[in-house]
Amino acid sequence: MRLDIDSMFWGLPAGLATPIWKINTAPLVDGSPVAWFDFHGAEPPAGFNPHPSLQVVVDEPEAAKIRHTAVGVTLDALLTWIEVHILELRFRPLFP
Repeated sequence: MRLDIDSMFWGLPAGLATPIWKINTAPLVDGSPVAWFDFHGAEPPAGFNPHPSLQVVVDEPEAAKIRHTAVGVTLDALLTWIEVHILELRFRPLFP
């Protein structure tokens, strides 16, 4: 599992810069902080409501071509490969 930075939703007012943040990478237990946010010493704006987006990834050294790739993306690519190579190229010619 990793943090999907591109899909983060901060709940910040328009024009306010993204805070400096740190993610707790230690194993979590009930009550552990998940993240810390620094607004350069200022208080967070009213309504600040971060929604971290997590992403499940393949992280196996043996799977170098898909390592650190989102599982959904990997499964979509596998499905496309199956549709093209198995269904279209192997079976469709048998059933015109």
